[in-house]
Amino acid sequence: MLSRSGFRGFRLYTRSIDDVVPLARELKKSGIEVIAQTESIERVRILDRGLTNIFRLVAVVGIAGGIAALIASLYAAVERKQQELSVMRLIGLSRLNVFLFPICQGITMALMSMIVAMGGYFLLSAVINRVFSSDLEMGERICELPPGYLVIGTATTAVVALLSSSFAAWRTTKIDPAEALRYE
Repeated sequence: MLSRSGFRGFRLYTRSIDDVVPLARELKKSGIEVIAQTESIERVRILDRGLTNIFRLVAVVGIAGGIAALIASLYAAVERKQQELSVMRLIGLSRLNVFLFPICQGITMALMSMIVAMGGYFLLSAVINRVFSSDLEMGERICELPPGYLVIGTATTAVVALLSSSFAAWRTTKIDPAEALRYE
């Protein structure tokens, strides 16, 4: 009376959603009937790729804007402090010391901004993880940034600040010490 029902009710799990579609194809090729939401999964994957590309584009525009703002800010600071820098050159400060002034200023500004950004991230991630804690298993987090990323981000920020401030630093080397006397 009862006939074999095959694999009805059998569930197969994959490591990630990306593994479902290829596995379903392989099982169907082998003659095993599979019920999988492959169309829905493909739509989610396409949406994920699109959102990732949008995020990357926004990040690149934001980084470029930050670099441009840092360059403009440091260059304007050198222009505003031209009299003070020429006085410093007049009293014997070397070109190298004057050159290092905007570089130290730029790196300090960038690292202080990074500290503020990390503080904002840690605060926001704690809020996000608390809000979604009921949907997660014990110890799981939705918003988590590996410590290595923080180190890479800080190092990259310092390098970008160094490169951005070098244009303003180059401008300081063009300041003539005699200009200090002209202002008097």
